[in-house]
Amino acid sequence: MSIPEDTPVQQLVLLDGVVSSLASVEASIQGLQAVKAGLLSVASQIADDIAESGSHPDHGELAHRSIAAEIGAALRISDRSVQRQMGDAVELVRAYPAVHAALAEGSIGLGHVRVIVEAGETLESASDRAGYEQTVLAAARTETPSRLRVIARRAAERFQDRGLQDRHDQAAADRRVWVRELGDGMSEFGAILPTVLARGAYDRLSRMAHTVLTESVHAGADDIAVDGAAVTPATDD
Repeated sequence: MSIPEDTPVQQLVLLDGVVSSLASVEASIQGLQAVKAGLLSVASQIADDIAESGSHPDHGELAHRSIAAEIGAALRISDRSVQRQMGDAVELVRAYPAVHAALAEGSIGLGHVRVIVEAGETLESASDRAGYEQTVLAAARTETPSRLRVIARRAAERFQDRGLQDRHDQAAADRRVWVRELGDGMSEFGAILPTVLARGAYDRLSRMAHTVLTESVHAGADDIAVDGAAVTPATDD
């Protein structure tokens, strides 16, 4: 969307300054995020070294938890959050050094990083990851994270040395369901399962919801309660 042609010159100059300042601030934030990732990666390496020097039978789990607790106390965040961030940092710094460098220079954002790492998680060989990294990084410098996601997935497929069935079988082994309490007597129900089954369940629930709502309209009611909850049609993300 372009700026209206009748916008006063003074406002245009002011806007230009604001946009330039925001771009500079964003680049600085991205650079600091890269520094943080580097420090977290070093912290993880320290935990590995401690575990190795002490020949810990837990393969370093206690060392990582202890260091995560130290960092969590300093940053006022939970140990688990720190451990997750340490894992993400190690993946970025060690597996995608060029992406880490681009984040440090402010040419891509953390959203781009997450998309690149997530799409490339099935690439096992260093050479495949390096080729994928260079391909997708060129697009990341000019595209938004949402547009980059499709590009990254296609690029990962090109560098994938494992068959689709093999990857599906491994992914299917991680299927699960969960319930997470949201408060106020409500909970979230989720599931990870094969796409065909997920789409089937989604379609079935959506049709049930539409049927209930149609019946409620014919009955002259605003909504109809099922098991104490108003039914609303599901919507695709």
